[in-house]
Amino acid sequence: MRKVIHAISFYTFSILTFPFKFMPLRWLYGISDIMYLIIYKIIGYRVDVVKKNLKNSFPQKTESELLEIERKFYRHFCDLFVEQFYILHANAKKAKRLCSFKNLEQLDRYYNENKSIVVAGGHYGNWELYGLFGLFLKHQVFGAYKPLANKYFESFVNASRERFGALAVPMRDTPRTAMQFAREGKLFFLGLIADQTPAKGEIRYWTTFLNQDTPVFLGTEKIAKKLNQPVFFCNMR
Repeated sequence: MRKVIHAISFYTFSILTFPFKFMPLRWLYGISDIMYLIIYKIIGYRVDVVKKNLKNSFPQKTESELLEIERKFYRHFCDLFVEQFYILHANAKKAKRLCSFKNLEQLDRYYNENKSIVVAGGHYGNWELYGLFGLFLKHQVFGAYKPLANKYFESFVNASRERFGALAVPMRDTPRTAMQFAREGKLFFLGLIADQTPAKGEIRYWTTFLNQDTPVFLGTEKIAKKLNQPVFFCNMR
């Protein structure tokens, strides 16, 4: 029954958003503005949660400052949604206009030295654009992702992630995939966005982040040490 519900919700979503695939980016941002009004101003989607998180993270800011961040968050959230459709149909030339990468020569240097690399990022900016690394690098790009309950939506999201040569690998398979690539002599770029909370049974380390006690993943360090690979931080702006 759950699979049927997942299928119905996905295909309903696909029908409603089908025209988005053929719209230029400026039209999609217009759709984003409409979504902002509906999601934030009318529905108030998770507004209470956002307010609470902002107050906990930035206790020194005034109410007006927090409100400004809140508004910008919802605008950004809607922009992320529509950009996903653009990535799905844009060719490589158009996709490259969405962002630019700096210091790629540092990564290519390790390729020339016959070394794979690990790159740590975060859910900041439009993290789905990390898939565009495949257009610029000599390494085989692959990234870890957390599987979704709805496999239809998972396939939809991964289609955009893999359009330009990157591979999307489930989190649980990431260490095995990295070691397999290493055994086969394939040079790879492993992208990890491991800034979410680990499952309760997997918490091994806590730190203070945004004024709150926060458990963190240790997979980035473990994989890099296991395979003796350099770690880069990808700072998206």
